[in-house]
Amino acid sequence: MITASFINQWKIGDSFGTSGLLSIEMAVMMLQHKKFIAVPFLDTISSNPVKTILLNAVGFGGNAVSIIITK
Repeated sequence: MITASFINQWKIGDSFGTSGLLSIEMAVMMLQHKKFIAVPFLDTISSNPVKTILLNAVGFGGNAVSIIITK
């Protein structure tokens, strides 16, 4: 399982309210292509196809959401 809470922020910066939606979009793209989109600070990447992704989104005021996306 891939935890994708950090996946898009390094590419696009802090997007405030849309960061959760952009994380979902990136997770769906990874599931469609069955491949992890690499990040510069992650050294080891499994060669197994991506089947399940866990998204974590934390906002101001203690708001938090976790979503599991499976193909």
